[in-house]
Amino acid sequence: MTKQKNQEERIREIIFAAVQALEDRGLSGFSMDAVISHTDLSKGSVYRFFKNKHELMIGVFKHIADAFQPTSIEEALAWQLPLKDTLLRLVFPAFHEPQSLILRRVHMQLILELPHHTPLLEEMRKTFDQILIEYHNIAMAIIDRDKLKIRHGFESTLELAIRIGQSLFDGLIINSLGGMRSEEVENRMSAFTDLIIQTIIEHE
Repeated sequence: MTKQKNQEERIREIIFAAVQALEDRGLSGFSMDAVISHTDLSKGSVYRFFKNKHELMIGVFKHIADAFQPTSIEEALAWQLPLKDTLLRLVFPAFHEPQSLILRRVHMQLILELPHHTPLLEEMRKTFDQILIEYHNIAMAIIDRDKLKIRHGFESTLELAIRIGQSLFDGLIINSLGGMRSEEVENRMSAFTDLIIQTIIEHE
C-alpha cells in the first residue's frame, strides 16, 4: 500500500513542480495546469495549498531563498579548498550543483516579471544581502586560515567584489536564457574571480 503523503511533502512536491514548469515553459507558459501536469497530485490537492499561480510564485521565491542559505564557516573550512575555489562554490553553486543553475534561472525570470511586487522583492533583496554578508565572513575565514594578506586599502573591497560578482553572475544567467552555454558562464565567472583575487590579495 502506498504511504499517504503528509502536508509538508505535498507542498514540497508542488513547489518542485512549479520550478520545473517555469524551467520548461517559462513565465509565458506558467499556469496552475502546467504545475499540476508535473505532479501526481490531484487538482484539488494543489489548489488546497495554492489558490493561484501568484501564490505559487511566492512559494517558489521562498524555496529559492532557502536553497541558497550559506553553509557554515566550519563546513566551508572543512572543504580544504583554496580561496578561489571556495568563493566559486559559495557564491556560484551552479559550478557544483546543476539544480542551483535551474533555481537561479527561475529566480531571474520571476524577478524580471514581478517589478510591481515591491514588498516581496524587497524581502528577497534583504535575504540575499544577508547571504552575501555571510559569504564575506566565510571568505575572510579562508583568508585567515591560509595566512593570506589583503592589500592595504582593500579591506572593505571583498564584500563589494562578492556583490558585484553576484550581479555579474545573475546577468550571465539572463544571457543563458538567451542561449549562452553554461560553460561560458563558468569561464567568465572564473576569470572574474581570478581578477578579484589578484587585485585584493598581496602576492610575494
